[in-house]
Amino acid sequence: MTIRRATQDDREILVMLAVHFCQQVLPYTQLHATPASLGRLVDLLFGLEERAAIYVVELDGEIVGGLAICENVNLVTGETYADEICWWVEPTRRMLRAGPLLIAAAEDWATSRGLTYIKMVAPIPSRVGKYLASRGYIAVEQAHIKVL
Repeated sequence: MTIRRATQDDREILVMLAVHFCQQVLPYTQLHATPASLGRLVDLLFGLEERAAIYVVELDGEIVGGLAICENVNLVTGETYADEICWWVEPTRRMLRAGPLLIAAAEDWATSRGLTYIKMVAPIPSRVGKYLASRGYIAVEQAHIKVL
């Protein structure tokens, strides 16, 4: 298993992973994400190469997960921080422990850029949230959305 920075050659599989995510995870299943809109997100992240990164998990030549992260500015404090945009590991591949490796890659990216902190999102409650807490992450607030 390899964690590496994504390239334009990975675009189609990244879109497919995003589609799988939106089809399987509530509340995203209720949103109107399409392959076209998810493709625009991937293109946007590639276009922000100076301020964003996409990492992928590759196993035997197949990409089975990814994590997108970008540099952001806290509008209250002015601090720059790393903001997770999305991440996903195909459910059949989760036992590989790919998620922790993706998170480590994102943390390394943020540290190398001198960012103040990293913000990761996890469902509440979840194994992911418990794992993040075990790595020193603190639950700051809970987001709520209403599909209209």
